[in-house]
Amino acid sequence: MEHIVRAVAVGMVAGASSTAPRSGGVVTIVQWVKGMREMGCMTYRGEEDAEVARHWLRKVERVINQMQVPEELRVDCVTQLLVDSAHSWWETIRERRSGEVLRWRDFREEFGGEVLFLGA
Repeated sequence: MEHIVRAVAVGMVAGASSTAPRSGGVVTIVQWVKGMREMGCMTYRGEEDAEVARHWLRKVERVINQMQVPEELRVDCVTQLLVDSAHSWWETIRERRSGEVLRWRDFREEFGGEVLFLGA
């Protein structure tokens, strides 16, 4: 199974780099998100269940690591999977931290705080 996942990821990376620049253009992000969905990443609505949130984050992180999504695109790609209240939550974070370049570690930190709040 691991070799299949790696082959899919390598093929998607090759496809992304041959059709669009890796600098974070919209086309590139769409390609990465499409690949993430093909590998089983689902949207996250902001369910009020800490275990659902942790499971979603673990799955997304496993996939972006397997696909080797570039660090500079991870937040943009993953946040495309946020819908409903989760999307509103992220927009609030972006407004609060405007002017900052938000990296994956920042997303994980903010999301982890949200999960702790859900578990309380």
